[in-house]
Amino acid sequence: MFDNIGGKIKDLAGTLLWIGIGISVIAGILIIGFSYDGSLSLIGFLVIIIGSYASLIGSYVLYGFGELVDNSDKIVTLMESTKTKE
Repeated sequence: MFDNIGGKIKDLAGTLLWIGIGISVIAGILIIGFSYDGSLSLIGFLVIIIGSYASLIGSYVLYGFGELVDNSDKIVTLMESTKTKE
């Protein structure tokens, strides 16, 4: 379950990106659709744009954390291999 956790975190970042974009688009379309006179159209477009960018930024942070975990595993492996050579 905890093998290759860095890769799993990076996969989760991609999945959450697409889920967040999908939710933002659906919410924005619903807001625009329920606006009978068009007064909420701007808010609907803002929800789509800002929600999508927020999902993108959040996924960058999560992916970066997964990359740190991967790199720290590589460093530990490298340190252990140099320790045995001494």
